This record gives sequence, C-alpha cells and structure tokens, in this order.
Amino acid sequence: MRRFADQSPMIEAPEPARASRPVILAREPDFRLGGLLIRPSLREASAGSRRHMLEPRVMQVLVALARMDGQVVSRDELIEACWGGRIVGEDALNRCIGRLRRLAETFDHCFAIDTVARVGYRLTGPGADIVPLRARPREHRLAAPLVITASLMVVLGALAWHGLNPRPWTVESSKLLTSAQPMERHAAISPDGETIAYSGGADVLTRQIYLRALAGGEPVRLTDEPGDHVSSSWSPDGAHLAYIVVRPGEPCRVVTRSVRTGLARGVGRCTTDERSQVIWARSGETLFFVDRPSQDASDRIVSLDLTTGRLSDLTHPPAGSPGDGDMGLSPDGRFISFQRSLSDTVSPLVIRDLRTGAERVFSKGADLNPGGWTSDSRDVLLVGRVNGDNVIWAFPIDGRRPQHVMSGPLTMGRLATGPKNLAAVEVDTEVYNLASPPARKGGEPVIIDPSKAIDGAPTVSADGTLAMAGWRSGEAGLWIKPPGGEVRQLISVAPESYLDGPRFSPDGTRLAFAAEADGHLAIRIVDLTGRDLGAVAFFGSQLGAPAWAADGRSLIFAGRDAGGWRLYRAPASPAGKAAPASAYGWLTVQTHGSELYGVRAGSPGVWRIDGTPKRITSLPHPAFPNLWTVTGDAIDYVDDPFGHPAHIMSQPIAGGPARVIAEAPGYAYDKGFAVNPATGAVVYAATRADETDLELLQLGRG
Repeated sequence: MRRFADQSPMIEAPEPARASRPVILAREPDFRLGGLLIRPSLREASAGSRRHMLEPRVMQVLVALARMDGQVVSRDELIEACWGGRIVGEDALNRCIGRLRRLAETFDHCFAIDTVARVGYRLTGPGADIVPLRARPREHRLAAPLVITASLMVVLGALAWHGLNPRPWTVESSKLLTSAQPMERHAAISPDGETIAYSGGADVLTRQIYLRALAGGEPVRLTDEPGDHVSSSWSPDGAHLAYIVVRPGEPCRVVTRSVRTGLARGVGRCTTDERSQVIWARSGETLFFVDRPSQDASDRIVSLDLTTGRLSDLTHPPAGSPGDGDMGLSPDGRFISFQRSLSDTVSPLVIRDLRTGAERVFSKGADLNPGGWTSDSRDVLLVGRVNGDNVIWAFPIDGRRPQHVMSGPLTMGRLATGPKNLAAVEVDTEVYNLASPPARKGGEPVIIDPSKAIDGAPTVSADGTLAMAGWRSGEAGLWIKPPGGEVRQLISVAPESYLDGPRFSPDGTRLAFAAEADGHLAIRIVDLTGRDLGAVAFFGSQLGAPAWAADGRSLIFAGRDAGGWRLYRAPASPAGKAAPASAYGWLTVQTHGSELYGVRAGSPGVWRIDGTPKRITSLPHPAFPNLWTVTGDAIDYVDDPFGHPAHIMSQPIAGGPARVIAEAPGYAYDKGFAVNPATGAVVYAATRADETDLELLQLGRG
C-alpha cells in the first residue's frame, strides 16, 4: 500500500472495471439481478421454483454486462471477454443478446438490455441492480506445512470430483450443413466422422438417401427407387448403410446397401408398421428396428440376425401402451437407449444393457425425445421443448443430474451423433395457417388469418364460428374466430401438454376436446368464454377427439387401454364417468343425429357403426384416421393427403359416386379440415412453410 510522507495510508482509487477481462464461468461469483439469482458456474438463472439454464456463451455475455453496473459495453469488449477476441460474426453476439432479452421476458422483465447505436449494449431496468452473494474471505495466517497439506487435499478432492462430475457438455460451434431441398432429415454420421447420410426430398413419401462429405462438396444420391427412404444407419466398418423403405399401406422393408458399389439387399420386413427406425449393432451382425406383431399390439424393438434372418423381440412394453421407439446405440455398443411411451403424456427414457438385459428407467419431459449418445457413452442426448424453449439436454446414464446443452430459436427434431464429438440435428421451420380452398382450379389457398403459427384441428359451429387448436405467439391452446370477427385465444395450456380435436356441442355453446387434466388424459369441456365446465377422466394410454350426442348431454370418444382402441361414452352435463361403448378396433368416431360413424383398425374407409357395421367410403386409410367428417347426409374425406393438390371428396351416405367438392393445395396431412354445416365451405390447415435443414454441431466439455 502506498503512503503519504507522514506514513499515513493512501486510499487508492478503485481500478476501473474492465469489461474485456475474460469471463471464466467456473470462477464467477453468484449474484442477484433484481429478483433473479444468477449462478454463472452452473449456467443457471432462477427465481423461486422457476429455473432456466443458459448456454455458456449467453451466460458469459450476461456476466460481462453485469460487471459494468449499467455502463455501456462495446461489442469489441464483449467479444474479447466472451470469445477470447476470436473473429466471430455479428449473428453470434446478436443471438446471445436476443436470448438474454427473452430471459428477461420470461422472468417478468426484471432487467433490460439497451442497444446503444454504433457503440454497444448496457444492462438496465428496474431490477438491474447487481448484488454479489459471495462474501470476501477473511485473511488467516497458516503455517506452511498446513497450507501445503490443505492445498494437496483440495487438489485431490478436485480431481476426484471431476472424475465423478465431468464438466458439462456444450456446443462449441455449429454450421448449417444442408439446405438444398425442402426436407433433409434422418441424418447418420459415418464411423470415421467424414461423411453424413440423410434423407432428402420434397415430401414424406418420395425422399431418397444422399451422402455428403462433412468437409464440403455436393451431395451424392445413393438411392433412386420408389418409396420413402428413411432412417439410415452405418455398419460399424462404414461400408454399408441400413435403412427403411416406406410405401403407403404396406409394412415397411429393411434394406442394406453397399456405399461403394450401390448394391442393395432386402434383409427384413416389418410385420405391421408402415414406418420404422433401424440401427446397426456394433457387432455388425445384427440390426435393431421397431415393429408391432399385430395391429393392436404395442411397438417394440426387434432384433434381426443378418446371418440367419431370425427375428426376436428385444423389448417388451406394457400392453395397451404406444410402445418403444426413438432408439440410440452407445458408441461402445453396450447400451441401447429408447423412449417408452406409456401414454400420450408419459414417456420415460429407458437404457437397456445389451449384455445383461437389465433396464434403467429415467423420468423426463414428455416432449423430450432421445437422440444420440455422447462419445464417451456416458450421456444420452435428448431434443425437444421445455417450457416453450427448444433445447438439447444431456441425460447421464449413471443417474447424475441432467444438463442443459443448448437452446435454439427454431424447433429441433431428430439428433444423430458420431465420432469426434460431432452431432447433426434437424432444424425445422413450420408455419401452418387455416385456409379456404382457392377460388379457381390450380390457385393458391386463401389464408384466413396469416400469422407465424401452427394452426390445426379446425371445427365450425352451426352459426359459422371457427375454433382451432395449435401454437400462436409462443402460446399453446385453443383459439376461436366468430363470423366476421378476429381470432382470439380461448384457453391456454402448457407448451408440452397434449391437446387435440375441439368439437362444438350441437347448440354451439360449448367445446369438448382431448387434453390433460390433473395429470391424466381427459375430455375437457369449456364454454365460449373459456370457462371450465368439467372433464371426463380417461385412464388409458391414448385418447381421440370427442363427438357429441344429438341432445348435447353426452360425449362419445375413442380411447386406448390394455386391450386396444375402442369407443367410450360419458355424460357431458355435468361431466361424468366414461364407460366402454363398443368392441375393440375403432380408432375414431363422429356423430350425425343418433347415427355413429368411425374408422376401424386394419380396414380403410369410414363405417357406420350403430347396428351392424357398414362401410360407406373407401378412404381414409387407418394410418390417417382423422381425415374425414360427417356433413349433412354425406361423408367428406381427403383422397390423398400428400396429393399435389389434395382433394376434399364427398360421398353420399345413402350411396352413389363420390365427387370433388374442393381442391386443398398445401394440405397439412396431420392438421385436419372442417366443413361449415350451414354453407358447405371447407376450412383446412394449409402449409405455408415446412422445411427441415441439418445443422452440424461440434460438442465439447464446457
């Protein structure tokens, strides 16, 4: 310490804060940002029971801004502190600032980040006061031997801790890998980490498999046959690919193909499933794929011996459940991961030891789907949505706490991993809006309410009021549009919760829909103000859209229990207990007065099912059991959901030829359509954007 001439201590001015000082998260103290607790070393922001994980770079930017106590921080200083001065594009910093602003919105605008034009950014807002939580340690004098002993214990403890608690996985870099075709999905990275295989095409019926060097260059098409070619998997030696060939209405085929010669060989066939997933065992002698032994059975993982052709069930899901899927194989070949869907709301992660057959079950969010494995075979990577956020999480198989790996602005689909800590993830851009058919043949759909939304499951009341389910402005729920009025939200639901099939009561005053209620599946009932009128609980695994009885006093719906799909009936006013109303085999139901109509498993078409079942139409296929509706004295249905364009057909119930009543260009095959009962006008979900690109991620330990 410097002193004056009289030896009194000189009080030195504090050294000015340096925003460009490197941000090392493990060494940064916790602090409060208004009512928000920021824990940089854990990459966590929390308020009460609400927690949010930040990507490492986003947390670094927040710390760098917080250090300056409301002063402006230049872009160069942020890049120096958070990227080590490396050259990065403006998008990298802009993305971090955007993520922080979204964090502020999530926690009630507890802080704000102002942009100072041509200078930089500063942390502001009513709650932006920084309060450090770690007190300054007191000084002690210790004997040298004690210091050495204590230091040694700390080092040994740290080594042991890091052995048991490795540093979290992060995304060190990413780049867009493919964007040449509307759909590029089902990625697989070769065993040497040099090549990626993927399915590319314009729709989900005609995709072919392409190969592309990760170092760059043009893709090369490997397949060129009819059908949809999906789910590539490399043989352990990298010489062959296994994949699934899908043709509508047929059980899928399992094929292997030489990457060098292009010669293909059919090695197996699904018993029931039209679509499946295949992965190659590390031995090179076995394939695993997903199938069902019968229509009413649950999906399970099947083992195929490539030498003998012998099939055997590897997993045994509970009867009546959707079953097992979304497989992944650990790099060491010892474990297979998969998702076991017990119901529409419960889907745990299961890790099976292929040596012993032992299985471990891990609870997870229903909207997180397993992807690949980390290169050390210690973590399974899961992709999906958590609290409306698009995320990748790492689930350690030894039971340690799951870790947030990254978040992204766009929906992320399947994730594949490879050597060298590489991963490829599907990035989706989806916009579906309700539309009317074009005024003239060959025209474009007439969008009813243009917005960046995912609209679907439309229904129209007798007075022309439109209701629909879907996503709008980041909210999941039901929306309603009166004739000539604006779209308004009727109810909201949790972002990851199940919601399907709103249906108006005969008098148009109530809506019933399939959803979650009190932790179970249920048919919920609301009025047109959104007021809750009760729920019919259902304790099976899957639940279909409801239909109203003619008097509006009861509901009938399809549900799945341990025996399969069948119909149930329940009082609606007040909501009561559901009771079985049919034999097994019926997938969907609608009413017309006292008449019942439905689609049955294993047999195409719509049937009249009160009394002796009688087929009315030849379509839809049971794989698309919701592509129809009863309108007056006719069944209206979609002829080909993937047609260019699809057509809405009308078949008189009394008999006679079907006729085209509307073209439906851009028809979204899984989003449904409705017909105005008063005017006969068709409303359907039209695809305005449906693209999937592949993004290559370089993973690392943060």
